[in-house]
Amino acid sequence: KVWFVACGRLLMGAGHGAPQQEFDRAFVFAEHPDHGFVVLRTSNKGGRGNFPGGRADADDAGPVATAARELWEETGVDVRQTLERLVPVVSDRHEGRATFHLCLRAQDSVPDGTLISGTQFRIRLSPEHTEAWFESGGRVAAATG
Repeated sequence: KVWFVACGRLLMGAGHGAPQQEFDRAFVFAEHPDHGFVVLRTSNKGGRGNFPGGRADADDAGPVATAARELWEETGVDVRQTLERLVPVVSDRHEGRATFHLCLRAQDSVPDGTLISGTQFRIRLSPEHTEAWFESGGRVAAATG
């Protein structure tokens, strides 16, 4: 396990190049340093909020590629050419799920996207999502811990 700083926070991660467990899903804690974590509301999961992510495709080159693809499909934020920005996060809570942290930058805002309320950051929601918002770190920790 490795400690690292991301978006001004000290986090525990697996470190780049660390072996990944077998997985069938990958998720991204996409954090904006001023606003918090991106949360998406899905119409098909009872309307509750979720982090960007989902099932691996057969042609994904591994969990980080799955995470980048899912982030792009669900929000329009594209880090598929800069996979090193996705930092693996250690989690014992969800077997079969790979989780990554991404520190969002102003240039990650999607020019043709919709503003997330109260911010100047834009994303492009996939058809399966109905809403997006930022949650502060404390509220996210309470929801996922």
